[in-house]
Amino acid sequence: RKHLEVPGASEDFHIRHAVIGVPAHFSKRQIALVEQAARLAGLDGTIATCMESTAAAMAYGLTLQETSNEANIMVIDMGGGTSDITIACKKNTKNEDVDLVDTVASYQVLVTMGEERLGGDDIDQAIMEYCLDQAKASDHALSTSQKFDWTELQRSCRNAKERLCDLESPSPSQTIPISCDSRNKRAEIEIDQQRFEKVLEPCLDRARNLIRRVMQSFEQVS
Repeated sequence: RKHLEVPGASEDFHIRHAVIGVPAHFSKRQIALVEQAARLAGLDGTIATCMESTAAAMAYGLTLQETSNEANIMVIDMGGGTSDITIACKKNTKNEDVDLVDTVASYQVLVTMGEERLGGDDIDQAIMEYCLDQAKASDHALSTSQKFDWTELQRSCRNAKERLCDLESPSPSQTIPISCDSRNKRAEIEIDQQRFEKVLEPCLDRARNLIRRVMQSFEQVS
């Protein structure tokens, strides 16, 4: 059990209800386990679940300055280990209650689809495999060793990915260090934008195929 606290709330404040985001690929059994965990955490009111990419589509729609009363929103959510896509239709309707806002936004989920083995971790793994192959090809001692600092290598690959993907000022290249504990060896592998995109290609192909499947489903329901 875990006591839920809200910063700044009074001592008698108690959270009873919740909407919980879940990945798009979750089965009914997995969603039921999430709801059960919420009960164990002390939530005794209404528990609702919403797919994470659907929640993102709703949040995005709330910030849209659309003049039209209807808009289709597609959200691609690539997390650490999963990818979720939702296409939702946002509709603005006039509110008859004058005490409230003039319009109320409603959302209809048209398509939702996910890939449970595609995310940022897969990109990190692809960069790690590329760096290890390059290091082993250039140094025989590294090629015969099995004792690498995997934690540090993964961290270095993730940092390199983030710098190469920076939207404001992407780095033209990054150097990734590789340490070998057993032979006290160390190598540095440089990866530039062109090579980085080549390493990413298999992951990007899978992402494109997922988007194509979602668009095909959208065409069928629209």
